[in-house]
Amino acid sequence: MQAGADPLPRLNIGLLNLMPDAVLAATERQWMRLCSGFDDAVSYVYPCSPGAYERSAAAQAHIARYYDTLATIRERDLDLLILTGANPRSADITHETFWQPMLDLVAWAQRCACPVVCSCLATHVVVKALYGIDRRRLPEKC
Repeated sequence: MQAGADPLPRLNIGLLNLMPDAVLAATERQWMRLCSGFDDAVSYVYPCSPGAYERSAAAQAHIARYYDTLATIRERDLDLLILTGANPRSADITHETFWQPMLDLVAWAQRCACPVVCSCLATHVVVKALYGIDRRRLPEKC
């Protein structure tokens, strides 16, 4: 960098990672790699997870060490919020433990004008909540 040149802008990215334990860390790495590919900015990814979500002991330890709480993530000046999915335990996703925390975080992002990117089941949650469109299971994965 040349003397007197402006430093690269900083992008603060929140990552609500609800993927199953077996792919929790891999999903986190994939999103971090993807978000680090900006040539004209330095990105910081802040993973977060709702507290009341069933996890294995290893996943809980990983989350406790590296993840923010939802309250902490709301205090960050985010430029983007990424929501990942989870394995649904019931046919009605509105009964999932992640339903309300995810909706609260989406509402917060809307109030702050923070763009939201959804992947996997998070897409179904947001489409159901905002547009009333139910998830329709297919005979095979599409």
